[in-house]
Amino acid sequence: MIVTGMGRLGQGMGRRAFLAGAGAVLAAPASAGLVCTGFTEAGPGGVQRCTVGVPSVAVQGAGQLCRFWCWAACIQSLFATTGFIIADQQRIVQALFGRRDVCATATGAEIIRTINRDWQADDGRWFRAWAQPLLDLTLGLHNANVAQGVAWDLANGFPLINGALGHATLLTAMTYLTDRAGSSKGILDITVRDPWVPVGQPAAARSLSAAELQSTFFVAQVRVYA
Repeated sequence: MIVTGMGRLGQGMGRRAFLAGAGAVLAAPASAGLVCTGFTEAGPGGVQRCTVGVPSVAVQGAGQLCRFWCWAACIQSLFATTGFIIADQQRIVQALFGRRDVCATATGAEIIRTINRDWQADDGRWFRAWAQPLLDLTLGLHNANVAQGVAWDLANGFPLINGALGHATLLTAMTYLTDRAGSSKGILDITVRDPWVPVGQPAAARSLSAAELQSTFFVAQVRVYA
């Protein structure tokens, strides 16, 4: 599956894999919030509703500059959220394709490969970025604990990259059900920053649609080291 900027390419196994369960960095965004309600009933059968997310004020969401650069905009946003600004989105495109003018899609593996290197921010500081997939159905990576992994990252202030229906967004919050053992019992809502906005505008916060939840095929965690 290719992660495009606007494409709508389905992955029917996404919901089953993504909703089945889930679960020294020197540059991290502001602390995130985790709020859980009480359990619905006493005993092992009870579940609680939890919401976790990176504070909106900490998220620096970039809009994509070409139809297929949602993936590059998400990388740019992740770097900015950790305090490292790369204002020229084409620098990220060039890191993958060797040219600045390639308006093209990227696979999940290419997104990971693009992130995993040393980068220089606009203020001259160097930093190292690292990423790995929590879920990538195109490579046969089915992670039964992906929801726990997403929750842990968000609780510690780390946005993730989400790929669904051929479009990449920045995953910044999640509402889910969990049991007393901490295992996910279902995802109720995913909040993302969507880079598909008019040029010059920041990425827009919204919830993933039911179709996007159903078709999520790629989730990547990212760390930035100063």
